[in-house]
Amino acid sequence: MKRYRHYLKKILYICLACVMLFALVKGIGLPSENGRLPIGWLAVLDDTWEVERENVQDKKSISYSYVLPERLPGDVLLSVESFWSALRVYLDGQLLYSYEDPYLEKGTVRHWIDLPYDSSGKKLTIQYLSSENGSAHDYSGDVYLGEKNAVMGRFLSEHLYAGFFTVSMWLMSVGLYICSIFFKKRLSAAGYKSVKYLSAFIFLTGLWVVTDSQLLQLFTGKMGLMLLVSFLSFMFMPLPLVLYIKEMLLHEKRGLDLLLLLYQLCIAFVCISYIFRLMPMTVPLVAQHILVVVTIAVVIRNGIVDIKKYHNNDMYPVLSGFGIFSAFGLLALVLFYTRPGSAYSIAFSVGMFLFVVCLAYGAFKKLYYNMKINESIAIYKRIAYRDLMTDLGNRSAFIKEQERTKEVKNMAYIVFDVNDLKKVNDTYGHQEGDRLITDTARCIRGVFENEGKCFRIGGDEFAVVLREHSEKEILGKLDLFNKRLAKINEARKISLQIAYGYSTGMGTEKDAETLFREADYHMYVRKKNMKEIQHGQTEK
Repeated sequence: MKRYRHYLKKILYICLACVMLFALVKGIGLPSENGRLPIGWLAVLDDTWEVERENVQDKKSISYSYVLPERLPGDVLLSVESFWSALRVYLDGQLLYSYEDPYLEKGTVRHWIDLPYDSSGKKLTIQYLSSENGSAHDYSGDVYLGEKNAVMGRFLSEHLYAGFFTVSMWLMSVGLYICSIFFKKRLSAAGYKSVKYLSAFIFLTGLWVVTDSQLLQLFTGKMGLMLLVSFLSFMFMPLPLVLYIKEMLLHEKRGLDLLLLLYQLCIAFVCISYIFRLMPMTVPLVAQHILVVVTIAVVIRNGIVDIKKYHNNDMYPVLSGFGIFSAFGLLALVLFYTRPGSAYSIAFSVGMFLFVVCLAYGAFKKLYYNMKINESIAIYKRIAYRDLMTDLGNRSAFIKEQERTKEVKNMAYIVFDVNDLKKVNDTYGHQEGDRLITDTARCIRGVFENEGKCFRIGGDEFAVVLREHSEKEILGKLDLFNKRLAKINEARKISLQIAYGYSTGMGTEKDAETLFREADYHMYVRKKNMKEIQHGQTEK
């Protein structure tokens, strides 16, 4: 019956999802109203362009010509994109705008050009020229013509994804980093490192996407700096990723150290090449792309071996993420090399987002597993050094404390012993004897728990280790102990009698064992005296 109920719930959820989907489809099909915020006139110049290829002063040139509409509103803005090339814009043969990038250090740039008021019906020419280090690319981006607010609105709608992606990645990165700090003591070394490396990788991913997009042009004109940050973040991204994979793999880590070295050499080469302008930044980018492909292949191979040979199930979400990333990454590379300036960044961002989700799932899964393991270890450690009946330290904990003690000049021992425990066990049963033990522990803890360390070191024997306590202070605490014991005995039918003795290391050169034996001796002397007094009272 439960099984059928489970399937029935699934069917109901599926039906609900279908109904919601049909409702959304119907809503999408409704006619548009005039409730949308007006953003002004905008035209995408996607009609047929006249294309002309020629050489201008030993530079390859591609020119696109377009006749503007006869009626243009005032305050018209032209938005055009250049991809690693110089740009010139003419209006009826007159130079209107010029942009140079001789060393290919600015990458893809979106240009906003004010058109004169008398531009209607004139011939617009957009010319791309190669530099000495590159070539002119066929234009693949849209050209916008319209009022400023409309052009800016179109630009934002196309690039706002980068802002959302970066914010979400940085929030995830900060969240993971905080988790790594908060749970550091509860994680293994490998678990802590893996979360920290993943956090760094996600942060660099967000940084690369926002700097690779043109969104930051709204805030700064330093496109050369943005391009450099974009390149460096893209080249640094694999380092924390490979380190994360190393921590996730159990044994099969072959080739990962070599990949880390190659990535570092590639970064160093890019920086040197940029400083001395040895070559365009796009040249070492090819090597980086090859390394990324090799890394994907190595990680998938090592992950499969680790799963099959060593049963490392933590690698399943990692391999799933790499599979998704491989598909979208391949699409992004194809777009990057075949259609410069196209939406390769969007394809990469979608793949990267899904990839990060898979890695984060794997990291949290391992984080949870490590926390459970460490909690179990902590419980076992607690059991190993705690007396379960009294919740005081046991004999093992006491011996460990003695082994750690190197200096006894500032410490003291107090040893306690429950009188007539065996007699109570034999006469009234072990349950009553256990009450004597727990009441003794409660009395000791109530006086000395905040003063030192308390232990149960035998069946009826207890010890307290004090530091920085004078003999006068110790006697004061023992007086308080006697009063607490008397109060406990008021509620007991069988009187609880406890003998104790102490020894202080003030002004002596004794070791911890000798000091403890002295306290133990004083306890037995007191115990003997208490029995003699009790025996005398019995005879009377």
